[in-house]
Amino acid sequence: MTSADENLEILGEIDLSDLDSCAHFFADSIVWHVFNPASPDMHGDYEGLDGLREMHEKLQTMSQGTLETHPIGGLTIGDELLFTQTVVTFERGGRLFEYDAATTWRIVDGKVAEVWDIPAVYTVRDVTDDPGEDDDEE
Repeated sequence: MTSADENLEILGEIDLSDLDSCAHFFADSIVWHVFNPASPDMHGDYEGLDGLREMHEKLQTMSQGTLETHPIGGLTIGDELLFTQTVVTFERGGRLFEYDAATTWRIVDGKVAEVWDIPAVYTVRDVTDDPGEDDDEE
Protein backbone atom coordinates (compact mmCIF):
# COMPACT_ATOMS: atom_id res chain seq x y z
CA MET A 1 0.00 0.00 0.00
CA THR A 2 1.30 3.45 -0.85
CA SER A 3 1.07 6.30 1.63
CA ALA A 4 -1.17 9.34 1.30
CA ASP A 5 1.84 11.53 0.45
CA GLU A 6 2.98 9.11 -2.26
CA ASN A 7 -0.53 9.09 -3.70
CA LEU A 8 -0.54 12.90 -3.89
CA GLU A 9 2.77 12.73 -5.77
CA ILE A 10 1.28 10.20 -8.22
CA LEU A 11 -1.69 12.47 -8.84
CA GLY A 12 0.66 15.37 -9.58
CA GLU A 13 2.37 13.33 -12.31
CA ILE A 14 -0.80 12.39 -14.21
CA ASP A 15 -1.49 14.24 -17.47
CA LEU A 16 -4.63 12.97 -19.18
CA SER A 17 -3.63 14.75 -22.39
CA ASP A 18 -0.55 12.49 -22.55
CA LEU A 19 -1.73 9.11 -21.29
CA ASP A 20 1.20 7.28 -22.86
CA SER A 21 3.66 9.08 -20.60
CA CYS A 22 1.72 8.32 -17.41
CA ALA A 23 0.07 4.97 -18.26
CA HIS A 24 2.20 3.27 -15.59
CA PHE A 25 0.20 5.13 -12.92
CA PHE A 26 -3.06 3.38 -13.90
CA ALA A 27 -4.16 -0.14 -13.02
CA ASP A 28 -4.99 -2.31 -16.04
CA SER A 29 -8.56 -2.48 -14.76
CA ILE A 30 -8.95 1.28 -14.13
CA VAL A 31 -12.56 2.48 -14.18
CA TRP A 32 -13.31 6.21 -14.45
CA HIS A 33 -16.92 6.97 -13.50
CA VAL A 34 -18.31 10.24 -14.87
CA PHE A 35 -21.50 11.32 -13.15
CA ASN A 36 -22.98 13.92 -15.48
CA PRO A 37 -26.72 13.56 -16.13
CA ALA A 38 -26.72 16.93 -17.93
CA SER A 39 -24.41 15.48 -20.60
CA PRO A 40 -25.53 11.99 -21.60
CA ASP A 41 -22.65 11.79 -24.11
CA MET A 42 -20.14 11.96 -21.23
CA HIS A 43 -22.08 10.23 -18.44
CA GLY A 44 -20.94 6.67 -17.74
CA ASP A 45 -17.98 4.43 -17.01
CA TYR A 46 -14.71 4.42 -18.95
CA GLU A 47 -12.67 1.24 -18.52
CA GLY A 48 -8.95 0.69 -19.09
CA LEU A 49 -6.54 3.07 -20.81
CA ASP A 50 -8.57 2.87 -24.00
CA GLY A 51 -11.60 4.07 -22.04
CA LEU A 52 -9.59 6.97 -20.60
CA ARG A 53 -8.44 7.94 -24.08
CA GLU A 54 -12.06 7.84 -25.29
CA MET A 55 -13.16 10.04 -22.37
CA HIS A 56 -10.38 12.58 -22.97
CA GLU A 57 -11.10 12.69 -26.72
CA LYS A 58 -14.81 13.32 -26.03
CA LEU A 59 -13.97 16.16 -23.66
CA GLN A 60 -11.60 17.76 -26.14
CA THR A 61 -14.12 17.39 -28.98
CA MET A 62 -16.93 18.91 -26.91
CA SER A 63 -14.70 21.84 -25.94
CA GLN A 64 -13.14 22.21 -29.40
CA GLY A 65 -9.75 21.47 -27.85
CA THR A 66 -9.95 24.21 -25.23
CA LEU A 67 -10.69 22.19 -22.06
CA GLU A 68 -8.23 22.79 -19.22
CA THR A 69 -8.25 21.64 -15.61
CA HIS A 70 -6.98 23.78 -12.75
CA PRO A 71 -6.57 21.89 -9.44
CA ILE A 72 -7.62 23.95 -6.43
CA GLY A 73 -7.02 21.56 -3.56
CA GLY A 74 -6.93 18.01 -2.37
CA LEU A 75 -7.66 15.95 0.70
CA THR A 76 -6.27 12.53 1.47
CA ILE A 77 -8.55 10.03 3.16
CA GLY A 78 -6.34 7.32 4.62
CA ASP A 79 -3.77 5.71 2.34
CA GLU A 80 -6.16 4.81 -0.47
CA LEU A 81 -8.57 7.65 -1.24
CA LEU A 82 -7.96 11.22 -2.39
CA PHE A 83 -10.52 13.91 -2.99
CA THR A 84 -9.68 16.79 -5.32
CA GLN A 85 -11.44 20.02 -6.21
CA THR A 86 -10.81 21.34 -9.71
CA VAL A 87 -11.97 24.29 -11.77
CA VAL A 88 -12.47 23.29 -15.40
CA THR A 89 -12.40 25.90 -18.18
CA PHE A 90 -13.45 25.69 -21.82
CA GLU A 91 -14.37 28.00 -24.66
CA ARG A 92 -17.50 27.88 -26.74
CA GLY A 93 -18.72 30.43 -29.25
CA GLY A 94 -15.91 32.84 -28.41
CA ARG A 95 -16.81 32.87 -24.69
CA LEU A 96 -14.87 31.42 -21.75
CA PHE A 97 -16.75 29.25 -19.26
CA GLU A 98 -15.76 27.49 -16.05
CA TYR A 99 -17.26 24.99 -13.66
CA ASP A 100 -16.24 23.17 -10.51
CA ALA A 101 -15.61 19.45 -10.32
CA ALA A 102 -15.14 17.08 -7.42
CA THR A 103 -13.10 13.96 -8.05
CA THR A 104 -12.45 11.01 -5.78
CA TRP A 105 -9.46 8.83 -6.62
CA ARG A 106 -8.78 5.29 -5.34
CA ILE A 107 -5.06 4.50 -5.53
CA VAL A 108 -3.95 0.98 -4.62
CA ASP A 109 -0.31 -0.14 -4.64
CA GLY A 110 0.78 2.98 -6.51
CA LYS A 111 -1.81 2.63 -9.29
CA VAL A 112 -5.04 4.55 -9.88
CA ALA A 113 -7.69 1.84 -9.70
CA GLU A 114 -10.89 3.87 -9.78
CA VAL A 115 -12.02 7.49 -10.18
CA TRP A 116 -15.38 9.16 -9.55
CA ASP A 117 -15.69 12.45 -11.43
CA ILE A 118 -18.62 14.73 -10.57
CA PRO A 119 -18.86 18.06 -12.39
CA ALA A 120 -21.08 20.84 -11.05
CA VAL A 121 -22.96 21.06 -14.35
CA TYR A 122 -25.81 23.27 -13.14
CA THR A 123 -23.54 26.16 -12.14
CA VAL A 124 -21.38 26.72 -15.23
CA ARG A 125 -20.11 30.31 -15.15
CA ASP A 126 -19.41 32.62 -18.09
CA VAL A 127 -16.10 34.26 -17.12
CA THR A 128 -15.40 36.00 -20.41
CA ASP A 129 -13.70 39.37 -20.05
CA ASP A 130 -15.80 41.61 -22.27
CA PRO A 131 -13.94 44.56 -23.82
CA GLY A 132 -15.29 47.83 -22.52
CA GLU A 133 -16.44 46.43 -19.19
CA ASP A 134 -14.87 48.12 -16.20
CA ASP A 135 -14.46 45.73 -13.28
CA ASP A 136 -13.89 48.67 -10.92
CA GLU A 137 -17.37 50.14 -11.39
CA GLU A 138 -19.68 49.83 -8.44
